[in-house]
Order: sequence, then C-alpha cells, then structure tokens
Amino acid sequence: MLDVWFAKAALYGAAFVIFGGMIDNDLVRRRVTALVNEAEHGRLTTRRYNDAALAANYSLFLEYLGVPEAYADPMTPKGKIAWPETKVVHNHLRPFMRSATIAIPITGLLDLKTVLPNIYWPTSMCRYVHVKKGSPSPGCGCKFVYSTTPGYDTYAQEIDLVHPQKLSYRLSSALQPVQDYPIYTIEGGDMAGMPDVNAIRIYPAKTIASAKLEYLERPQVPVWVAASETALNAIELYDATESVPYPWDATLVDHLANRIASMYARHVGNVGKYQAAQQQITSGR
Repeated sequence: MLDVWFAKAALYGAAFVIFGGMIDNDLVRRRVTALVNEAEHGRLTTRRYNDAALAANYSLFLEYLGVPEAYADPMTPKGKIAWPETKVVHNHLRPFMRSATIAIPITGLLDLKTVLPNIYWPTSMCRYVHVKKGSPSPGCGCKFVYSTTPGYDTYAQEIDLVHPQKLSYRLSSALQPVQDYPIYTIEGGDMAGMPDVNAIRIYPAKTIASAKLEYLERPQVPVWVAASETALNAIELYDATESVPYPWDATLVDHLANRIASMYARHVGNVGKYQAAQQQITSGR
C-alpha cells in the first residue's frame, strides 16, 4: 500500500502546476525531503518545514533586493536595499511589483501603511500634469503620456527620490526642490536600522495632490497544508487548495529547496551529509 502511494505521489509530482508564475509548495517540499535524508535524521515535520519556508522566502526576497548594488560597486559597503543607489530592481522581484495612485496630504507627509498595508519598498513615484491642447509643454522635464477627450494633453513627471543622508544638502543647495521639480524621501521603519518603510515625504509640501507610486509588495507567506494525515499510516497528503504556493518564478525551485534544506541540516547538526545529497541531486543520481 505504501509503495502504491509513493508511486502516485511521484506521478502527481511530475504533473505539478506553476500557478501564474508561482511554485507549487509540494514540489519544493519533495525537493527538500530528497536533500535532508529523513531516514537518518527523522521526519521533516510540516511545522518545521513551514517555519523554514517562511525564513527562506523572506531571506530570498531581501537577497534579490540587495543584489543590484553589489554589481554597482562591490567594494563599497552599503545597506541591503539597492534601489536608492542603483535604481535597479532584480528581475526575480518582478512578481512583487505593484502600482497605485495615492492622495498626498497638504503636509507632504504620507503614512504609507495606512493606504498600502502590504508595501515593503517604494521604487518610483510620478505625478501627472494636464495641459490644454495647443498649449506649450510644461517646463518640468515632463514626458507626454496621452491625450484626453476634453481637450487636454497629459504629461508624466518622475519625482526624484533623495536619500535621507543627502536630504539636508539638497534642501539647502541650488538644487533645492521647487513646485515644478518636487522630490521625495523615504522615512521611518518598524525598528531602528530596519529597511521596512513607513512613510514618504514630498518636498516642497503642498506641491501635488496625488501621485502614482510603484512599489514592492511584501511576499506572501508560503504554507504547506495537509488534507489528511491518518489515511495511510499517518502520512500527510498534500492539500493544494488550502496550501499557499511560493510567489517566485519556477526557475527558483531548487534555490528555495536548498535554502530550506540547509536550515534543516544546520538544525540537526549535519551539514556534510546535506551537501553530499545536494551533490548527488545536482549530478542527476
């Protein structure tokens, strides 16, 4: 009976589905199981697997958030977030990119958590300027976007992001922001030194009423859920409907599995055998 179940599991696993660019959670867990050698170290429980999956998911997100800056200047120590320095978002972070039109208070300070609870980091901001057709283009470095039916041309102006460390210089220099050339800075964080964003501030205040914000959304938490754990000798059967997949491209299946298996190997104190298993899988054995 057990051999039949494993045969069916292999069959179903061969026909896994990537949901809209996401990775089926059971596929990752089976890859992890092949790496950690459960026969010797004990079963990788669902709770332990889900805990490791959560950590691997967030650490992978932070890694790719900081990758572009390493390429920009590997000799200079910087923070984890690459965007303020490189203006580059890694391709693997595309599934987390969102955009929203947001209203800006007259104070210029916007608490992002109140309007975008799941935001992690803003990547760009622009405002729209509407000019009557036939009028000269606005002198704000704006780019034409489209024409509207009431007889207006719409232009988009990218608002410069200024690093907080450079803000005082920008506000006192010849490049200080004016109404036609506003800037914004990122403020706050849940804890001192943490990159998580709480607010943005527009300079000068009362410059714009609304803006289009592009941002990175916090990755959803992957969860492996069992449909049954009593039908076949207490072996858990995967529930694809209730489980949450990984929000990554399919090319990162092994990358995720290796991270989770490495965490498990460190927990049981046997990194060497994990590395041997990893080498066997890589070589196709």
